[in-house]
Amino acid sequence: MLVGAGTTDGAGVVLIYRSSDLRAWTLGGRFLSAGDLPDSRYAGGPCWECPQLLRFGERALLILSITNPAPDSRPSHVIAISGRIEDDRFLPEHLVRLDGGPDFYAPAAVIAPDGRHLLLGSIPEDPPDEASSTRDWAGALTLPRVISLRPEGGLTQVPAAELARLRSSRRHSLETALRTPLQVPVSDQFELLASFTSVGESTVG
Repeated sequence: MLVGAGTTDGAGVVLIYRSSDLRAWTLGGRFLSAGDLPDSRYAGGPCWECPQLLRFGERALLILSITNPAPDSRPSHVIAISGRIEDDRFLPEHLVRLDGGPDFYAPAAVIAPDGRHLLLGSIPEDPPDEASSTRDWAGALTLPRVISLRPEGGLTQVPAAELARLRSSRRHSLETALRTPLQVPVSDQFELLASFTSVGESTVG
């Protein structure tokens, strides 16, 4: 079992615990430490939470949720680290910010019957206050996304294909040069598909 934690010096760490009966557990050592990362730009914070390990043949993807440092200590964002596992240690290769957060946090991975890796994140509610304490709900789950690894180690994430069943017959098409903010009519629930063509610019988005 993998457990997210933090060290006494304020760095994230992933620990291995082992059990033969799923009742008594013993610490097996560190699976990944902050010092192992080739790039720690997005991995700061006093604790790594909710580790998820996805396997793709001989390669693996480790997903971690990052908290803000004290005194805030609120959910911040999610990172994904591709690499390999050797002797119960994760050997990282590439690190990316999986989602900006905090409205996608502590995701859980499941394997679909067809082998796809599906990821659903948590949408936390606003900071607790008097009004929220009387509600009979807390947070929500995101729509599922499919996670995969490219041969060179890059990560790909796309909405699950099943979401297409939720589409209605409404369509809206617009071609325009984006010199000003684009106004698109939307409803309470909508899906936006856009294709961008760069004209004389090095970046789009």
